[in-house]
Amino acid sequence: MSVGLHEILQVQVGMGHKSEILLAANSRKKGRVGVSFRLLLIDDYALLRGAMRDALTGRFGCECDEQASLDPHNHEWAKSLRQYRAVLLDLGITGFDGVESLRALREIAPEIATLVVTASTGSSVAKACRALGAQGLIHKTGNVEDLYCAVLAVTTGLTYWPSLTSVRELHTSEPGDRLSPKVTDRQAEVLKCLAQGMSNRTIANRLYISEGTVKTHVHHLLDLYKVTSRTELAARINQRAHSS
Repeated sequence: MSVGLHEILQVQVGMGHKSEILLAANSRKKGRVGVSFRLLLIDDYALLRGAMRDALTGRFGCECDEQASLDPHNHEWAKSLRQYRAVLLDLGITGFDGVESLRALREIAPEIATLVVTASTGSSVAKACRALGAQGLIHKTGNVEDLYCAVLAVTTGLTYWPSLTSVRELHTSEPGDRLSPKVTDRQAEVLKCLAQGMSNRTIANRLYISEGTVKTHVHHLLDLYKVTSRTELAARINQRAHSS
């Protein structure tokens, strides 16, 4: 979209409030917002990284670097994070369980704004990410305008939590959170494998489905059971099995 000399964007920042971001605009013909910053996109899917990069560089004219994984034990890599205004982190990145990728990133770079990108749509994951120090969260089911608003918020010192719409939702659990949700036959098969400690690849091979499909099922199950990691989910299932 084209913009004038200045543009006020209304950004949903969570808990029912709105914040205004005043932006200087340039390149009116191209519709770019004149903001100078550098982002790091961490996602193990090259297609998703590329799509986000193209959208963000086209809209803001910012620089975007890409990585397929985290390297928290590499001291030089950790130091290099200081050059970025914000990191966009895939919560389901290979090699990390649930929110552990965020925990690892925040431990080595707590001063860097972090925007979580996830397939999980439940508020329990958003609350866990907020507690770990993330500045915002966007869902992979959202649209490109959600991405623009989230990046604008976290790169200007605001937060972006559209899924946390009230104080009650932010600080409490809803009635029935601990009840066993209804799952599909395929989800039940994935649950059984998770309870046995299988990796996504092993589950994929066992059920003759793709590893990406397994990741999608795991994200949905985390939402259904209101937990933030597959370890917690497996413990819940095993506990229920032993008590039945």
